[in-house]
Amino acid sequence: MKKIEFLPGDIVILKSGGPTMTVSSIVANGRVDCEYFWGFGVYSQKFRETSLRKVSEPRFRTIRTLMERLYNRVSSRKPSA
Repeated sequence: MKKIEFLPGDIVILKSGGPTMTVSSIVANGRVDCEYFWGFGVYSQKFRETSLRKVSEPRFRTIRTLMERLYNRVSSRKPSA
C-alpha cells in the first residue's frame, strides 16, 4: 500500500503552477480534494496526488499576524529629528 503524501490542512500547489491550495481531504484512487481562492470565489476540486507538491507555510497565516508585524515595525521606528 502506498504511503499517503498529503494530509488535510497541508498547503499544496500544482507542479505545473497555479494558486496555492489547502488539502481538505484524501479521496480514493490517489486523489486529493483541495480548496483554493481564485478572484472572489472559493473553489474545491480533486487532483491526482502525483500532480501536487507541498509548499512551505504562508508567510502570514492570518490578517492578525500581518497587522501585528506591521504595528511592531512602525512602532519600533525612531522619530526623525
